[in-house]
Parts: sequence; C-alpha cells; structure tokens
Amino acid sequence: MRFLLCLFLGLGLSASAQETPESLAQRAARSYQAIPHQYSRFQAETSGLDAITTEQLRQYYMLLDAAVVTRVEAMTGLERRRSDAFATYDNRQAQIVLQLQMLGRNSRLSGVVQEALAALADQKAFFEEWSAQPGPKAVAGHPKVTSASGHLKQAYSKLQKVLGKASENSQKCNYDVHCALDFI
Repeated sequence: MRFLLCLFLGLGLSASAQETPESLAQRAARSYQAIPHQYSRFQAETSGLDAITTEQLRQYYMLLDAAVVTRVEAMTGLERRRSDAFATYDNRQAQIVLQLQMLGRNSRLSGVVQEALAALADQKAFFEEWSAQPGPKAVAGHPKVTSASGHLKQAYSKLQKVLGKASENSQKCNYDVHCALDFI
C-alpha cells in the first residue's frame, strides 16, 4: 500500500505534493457530493476478508475514488470550456490506469480490474471526443458512455463474487464507487 500511495502522490494525482490519504478522501467526498452520490469510505479493519484481499480492496477503492475525482474535475473543466481540461484529465487518468494495471497482476481482483480499465478507456474516448468538439454533450446516450457503464456493472458483479459475505461496508463501497464512476 505504501508503494502505491507514494506512487499515487508522486505522480501528480493529488492536488498538492503533501496530499494524504485523508485529504484524498475529502476530495473524493466532495466529488461524490457534486455528482451527487453517497460516498462510503472503505474500513479495512472491519472488511471481514483475509489480509491480502483487504489490502487489494483498499488500493482498488482508493484508485477508483481518484478516478471519480478526476472524472468530476474533467466534466467541470469541459463544461466550462477550459482548454487544459482534457490534458489534465488524461495525465491523471494515465497514472490511475498504470496503478490499476499493477494492482491487477496476480491479484484476486484481476477480472474486476480489467473491467474497470475497460470502463476508464471508454470514458477517456468520450472525454477526448468532447474536448475536440467543445459544447454541451448528450452524455447518457453516447456509445462510449454506455459501454463504460456496462464495464462498471461487470466490475461490480465480479467484485460481489470476490466479496462473498464481506462486511456491509465492503459491499457498500463496491456499490458506491462503481455507481459514482458511472456516468449513467
């Protein structure tokens, strides 16, 4: 976890070089509120899962929370027609994708991570198109948004199988993070 957190902070995903997991959680909570969607913070100590799976979940939820923050900031920037909105999104999302790829290797979450990566790729394609043609967009009917939504639903379902009889908090985090990352 420390490695991923250091990588996360060192690659510019945070608002500042001193951002802590607590401040990321605060940014995530604000982003979830902006959508609006309820934010559930993962409570590892009560997960009801083995230590390795719990740590993998902590990393996964942290990375998807960062993706939610990045998505919300990109949408705001594109709606306001900020010229740097897509480039900022693309840089941050690339680091999240890299870390998810590392997490997905030899992990119980590999199938879940692959679905999340496919969803992020579709979302990137949508944002790239939007940045090339600024202005209002019909988000819900866009093919890439629909495809991303399908991948997020698959990630949720696959993670439900991994979670089994995990704690209520673990189940709620699964629902909340995938729902918040979904445009529709």
